[in-house]
Amino acid sequence: MAGMKEAEQKRIYCTSCGAYVGESEEKCPYCGAINPTGAEAAHMRRLNRIRSDMAQMEDDLEETYVRELKSRGSRIAKTTVCIILAVAAIAAAGFLMNRISESRYSRQLEQELAFERAYFPQLNRIYEEGDDDATLEYLYSLYSLDGASVLWSWPHHDYFQYYSTYRQLQEAGKMMAGETEKNEDLLTWLVYDILTDQRAEYRTVDDAHLDDDEREKVLTWQEEEEIFLTERLGLTEPELDEIWQKSLHRSGSFADYEKMKKALAPYLKRWTGDEQS
Repeated sequence: MAGMKEAEQKRIYCTSCGAYVGESEEKCPYCGAINPTGAEAAHMRRLNRIRSDMAQMEDDLEETYVRELKSRGSRIAKTTVCIILAVAAIAAAGFLMNRISESRYSRQLEQELAFERAYFPQLNRIYEEGDDDATLEYLYSLYSLDGASVLWSWPHHDYFQYYSTYRQLQEAGKMMAGETEKNEDLLTWLVYDILTDQRAEYRTVDDAHLDDDEREKVLTWQEEEEIFLTERLGLTEPELDEIWQKSLHRSGSFADYEKMKKALAPYLKRWTGDEQS
């Protein structure tokens, strides 16, 4: 019983959206991305069922064939043989489709392994030099490569998701101070990322993979982000709650950017100075 509970509680991070999901999930319940570990296990279960069904089918059809042959003669026996061949062809087609699917998962795993060997050493070296900006830029350059989904398993990936939001905060601060041009998209993305970091179930600091130094930095950044929302942008907690609720995807688990943009529209004019008197 204890082993069963331990298995049920084992969770991992989605390699696509970063959500905290069950290891046995075939797909991420939040973004729909394939979880290679869960998908491979599910595939093997389906494959074993097909093999078992085929073996049982062969036994059943053989018995049917013998029975029909004895009772109704050769013409019906030939019909039975045709049925056996047709069923066998269907089963073979299903088996082939599963092999193709298995091959696709294998290619993905091979790409991720090759990616990790090729890029993780450099990524770790830049990180250990303590240059967060350089590390983030290098991360950005890797996301479009084959096998990049393995980046979500890099031990410091969660930290740089938070750092990306903090860097947007710095840019928005310059904009609000008049040092750079007004940019509504920058503000929208910033509010989107801050609220996601604070309110999405899969992006809590408690569940994030952070060492002690990283956690301390992230908590400090989130305090600054909260001040920016409430003091610089003048948003109240009820307004933030309303914006978040209006932005939620129909699944209720994450925010939709376009919905967020629409929910923020009444406030954008206030922030950018375009509100009509």
